Amino acid sequence: MKKISILVMVASLMFVSVAVGQEITQSAGPHNLEFGLMCYHFDYEEDLTPPLKSTEDGWLPGIYLGYVYQKPDDLYTKVFIEFTDADTDYDGTTMAGIPVTGTTDNTFFRFEWDIGYTFDTQEGSSLCPYTGYGYRSWMRGLGGTAPYDEKYTWHYIPIGIKGDLELNDRWSVGANIAARLMFGGEIAIYYSDIDPGYNDPEVDLGDEIGWFFEFPVRYRFDSNWSFVGTPWYEYSEIGKSDETYLTYYGAPVATVYEPASTTHQYGINFGVTYSF
Repeated sequence: MKKISILVMVASLMFVSVAVGQEITQSAGPHNLEFGLMCYHFDYEEDLTPPLKSTEDGWLPGIYLGYVYQKPDDLYTKVFIEFTDADTDYDGTTMAGIPVTGTTDNTFFRFEWDIGYTFDTQEGSSLCPYTGYGYRSWMRGLGGTAPYDEKYTWHYIPIGIKGDLELNDRWSVGANIAARLMFGGEIAIYYSDIDPGYNDPEVDLGDEIGWFFEFPVRYRFDSNWSFVGTPWYEYSEIGKSDETYLTYYGAPVATVYEPASTTHQYGINFGVTYSF
């Protein structure tokens, strides 16, 4: 991932050196393809009574790809995919309160499709309310002396509004604020990784509302190409799940549930956009 980041930065500098000083004479089209790198901080904490705790923390790299159709006084649509495969630092306890620390192997995936309408408020600015559908998954590979995986999945409905303002023919800024209404959350706990005699319990997660904010800054260095840097913040929350049984060769041995939790994420995306 570090090598990819260096190559992207070198390529960006080469583009800038060629583009600076050139006059932009052609308007870009309404179709926009964007791809780039993510760098963000992940902070997860389960709601447990002290001294019990379970937290994940760390700076993570990621990649993303998106398509946007946006035109004044017309329908708006966006498709966005992001992916991360990286480690976080785990700080927690056993159910008996014994401290446990280590490294967790994580795979995060998010897909979102939005649809709305772009209102041309005045020359160079627009507002766009939107809604859509989103899906998230988190494969959490817990380490330690008895490693096992947990897989979180849930769906959500984004309800948001975004605005864009063109400062001149090269620079533009924007803001995007959205609530994310979670539904259909589940977690599967793969205790069979420890011993094949255990079952793999699945429980429904409690649905909660999350929030997302981003503030893209775009520099257009060509009629069709732009650089974009996007600081962002996301707050998500999961409610306590229902309960089920952990069994060993069919015999119940413990009650299993997923505690409520909160996650704070913040970072910046660096990308390149092709408009046509």
